[in-house]
Amino acid sequence: MIEIFIDRLVELLKTKQENKEKLFANFVQPAYESFERAHQRYIECFQEYQKFLSTQTELNANTIRELLVRLRQDSLWEQNIRQSAIAEAEWLTDSHRYNFIPFINAIKNYFEEPVSGKTKMVQSAIDASMLSNSPRVFLYNVLTMLLISTQDEKMRKRVSKAGLDETIKHLQRNRLIVQKEYLAAKKYLLQR
Repeated sequence: MIEIFIDRLVELLKTKQENKEKLFANFVQPAYESFERAHQRYIECFQEYQKFLSTQTELNANTIRELLVRLRQDSLWEQNIRQSAIAEAEWLTDSHRYNFIPFINAIKNYFEEPVSGKTKMVQSAIDASMLSNSPRVFLYNVLTMLLISTQDEKMRKRVSKAGLDETIKHLQRNRLIVQKEYLAAKKYLLQR
């Protein structure tokens, strides 16, 4: 009798672990992989923007407009990647056995949390930024403000570079938060 009870208990524990592993493999891992694709694309784009700015000796209105067009296009073409990462993470909200809210919020905040800046021009752009696709919106606003500013082209370039650098730091810092929450979920679901 005791052996049957112990066997069933062992079987129950195995089933519980298998279910946790399935939850990880079917939901947590795909959500993190979608997030990583979006993060990689962000970093690639912002590196391209840096390269573009570094090839310009000065930053005139046409150059700013050209970069604004690139920002809009990149944002449009990658909207599905961002939405997929958030949607896959949100599938985990119904879990009653594990609190995935920190992981979900880390992914959402990565895309939606406003980038903070240090210069007055950059700070003004932050105030005007929206929540969707916040890193690109932030840079877009910095460039738009520079377009109408009275500052000389060298100063525009310095402010643009500073805004771009701050955006990349923000993305990398927030990626670490997502990774931390992912690893916490992974540890909980896969530990034996």
